Amino acid sequence: MKDSLNGAIKDRINSLVKELAKHILGIIEEKPINYGVQLIISGLEGSSEEKIPLNIYYSAKKGVSTVLGGSDNSPLKKTIATILDKRVVEPNNKTTITKPFHNWDNWIGTDEAGKGEFYGALVVAGFYVDKQSVAQLNKLKVKDSKLTKQKEVYEIAHQLYKLFPEHIEVISLDPKAYNKLYSEFAAKGKKLNELLAWAHGRVILNLTKKWGKQPILIDKFTQEGKLLSALKELKELEIIQKTKAESDLAVAAASIIARYHYLQSLERLTRRYRLTIPSGSGKKSIDFGRQFIKEHSVEELSDIAKVHFKNYEQIIHTINT
Repeated sequence: MKDSLNGAIKDRINSLVKELAKHILGIIEEKPINYGVQLIISGLEGSSEEKIPLNIYYSAKKGVSTVLGGSDNSPLKKTIATILDKRVVEPNNKTTITKPFHNWDNWIGTDEAGKGEFYGALVVAGFYVDKQSVAQLNKLKVKDSKLTKQKEVYEIAHQLYKLFPEHIEVISLDPKAYNKLYSEFAAKGKKLNELLAWAHGRVILNLTKKWGKQPILIDKFTQEGKLLSALKELKELEIIQKTKAESDLAVAAASIIARYHYLQSLERLTRRYRLTIPSGSGKKSIDFGRQFIKEHSVEELSDIAKVHFKNYEQIIHTINT
């Protein structure tokens, strides 16, 4: 099966095999999964009968990332995690592995969706993970929503709400509410990252009201100072911001929930106007906007779009030419 794998994943597996062998461990099974491969790791020569799954993913944007399954109390999992941590950079210096961000037993992760999307809501979601939820989250194959098909986003989100309703907190700003709030921030000399900091902060504080003061992991979007200055109560919490934090289980769950609500916002707009609202912010979104104002109005465009985007100016320019 290796011949069909992405080259970066093959390099990762080859280097991993060497490191595992030093600990008398090996890969006993490989099977393809969406965007990568799942490895089953166990002991060689009877050194361990336990089996631990390791998912290895690849995307052009993020390179190689990994998700390690198994119980947090497993000595085998801890050994594999240590091995992964050592393999931060591959020999070709082109691909990186996701290092463990922490060793917390309970924590909160947050992520957002819709930030770079011209149409639809801006959504910030948070998810609380504890020891009891880890196994179920791994069973659901929770991972970064960007590595998850749209159908699976809906399926996993529904299961998360069914199994962990109290673990979830969401702020969803539809375009009309978003534009109003953005203008209020802009009037104070603040930009999008300050608005995001406020939304992440509100989600975090709402979850800590349910679960107490927990450590926080955030997919990094701004400087730490901006985040902490958004809400003074955040200064009492342990917060880590890291890029590519979606490889973490809590952030990945938050990513799924945020994407789910963003997709729902597009669906609501599609039903309202009986038009298929495009995602993204490229030429397709501009062409759609020009057609939209011909059939509706400029005023209604602000009900479906984020008006501070340059796309808005390009669409409005159509009226005057």
